[in-house]
Amino acid sequence: TSLLLLAFLCTSAAAQLNLGLVGQLDYHALRSSDLSNLWGYTDELGNEYALVGVNGTGASNPGGISVVSLADPSNPQEIFFYPGPTSIWREIKVWNDHAYVTTEANSGGLTIVDLSPLPQSFDLPAAVWQAPDWYTSHSLFIDENGRLYLHGANRGNGGVIMYDLTQDPFVPVEVGSFDQYYCHDSFARGDTLYAAHIYDGFFSIVDVSDPASPVLLGTRETPNQFTHNTWLDDSGRFLFTTDERSNSYVGAYDVSDPQDIEEVDRLRSDNGSGAIPHNTYWKDDYVITSYYTYGVSIYDATYPHNMVEVGNYDTSPFSGDGFHGAWGVYPFFDSGRLIISDIEQGLVVLEPQYIRACWLEGVVSDAQTAFPVGGATVTILGPSATDVSGLDGSYATGYHLAGSYSV
Repeated sequence: TSLLLLAFLCTSAAAQLNLGLVGQLDYHALRSSDLSNLWGYTDELGNEYALVGVNGTGASNPGGISVVSLADPSNPQEIFFYPGPTSIWREIKVWNDHAYVTTEANSGGLTIVDLSPLPQSFDLPAAVWQAPDWYTSHSLFIDENGRLYLHGANRGNGGVIMYDLTQDPFVPVEVGSFDQYYCHDSFARGDTLYAAHIYDGFFSIVDVSDPASPVLLGTRETPNQFTHNTWLDDSGRFLFTTDERSNSYVGAYDVSDPQDIEEVDRLRSDNGSGAIPHNTYWKDDYVITSYYTYGVSIYDATYPHNMVEVGNYDTSPFSGDGFHGAWGVYPFFDSGRLIISDIEQGLVVLEPQYIRACWLEGVVSDAQTAFPVGGATVTILGPSATDVSGLDGSYATGYHLAGSYSV
């Protein structure tokens, strides 16, 4: 056989990417508590804030939402705290200067915090909204039109309940539901919902143009069949997922045809260690993922069929399997900084250097017949970046550092 190298595409000659520590806030010192998820918020003057889910340990140390000023990112400061019940689950999203917080605590309801007084005032109006027919929920997503998608409530199958937030941000109005399967998390844009069904092991694509009558368009299993979250790229063509299991993958899919969803790549960090990916997000052709025990990873997804890890930072002293370390990451600040909620270590602020990967792609074919050769292992020596050719002989791999390598 012969190896036909079609492309070794290098767009950057930068040195190895790393992420640098900027600052940290110890919540065991501040509130004697572990953390769950977090989100970010930027006020009208461009000041950035971390919105942190605090677990709590009981009446003397309640759980709740902590608002942290990042005006000095090297020294994060809590400026507001709204208490709530003890729970190891809190999920936060923001729409129209309001933060919405779910929890699986009994009678937790939906906590709503008005962030619009910032930065002039740290006295933030907040309340707990109680639905008439559920009292606990797992997570939420809010689309660009102010529609809230609530997941895993103790109603029906725990599917998706849809609410309109535009009438009164403190009083959600139910407009429909998709309750065919339990839903753990979702992403929505326009008329389409991408829902992660963790116990069923797949994601679904749902037409929600009429939320009162959603239409299931298609489903697709994820690599480890424990689908935790979904996130769409800006083109709307590619979806990225995580499976919350040991040694699981971040998956990439072409979802342009919901009835013929194609998996185009899968990648995992700290390969073979047992580390569990948790939440993944897409930004500017990068996929940023929080990993329990591994911290945070950055994949270059310029070519979704060939994701390459170009950055990582381990926030935790733990390693391998287990639910310790980085719960969530928020990558959407204009400053480019990342904030991570590490369960035990607290709020971590990182400065990333985003660089582009170097890609090696090609086809393995028979030298005599020119027929493609499937199942061939192609390895970039040194970094040991490896791929196995498909039935059509094609392979795709890469590395974060430009250079000359033997293959």
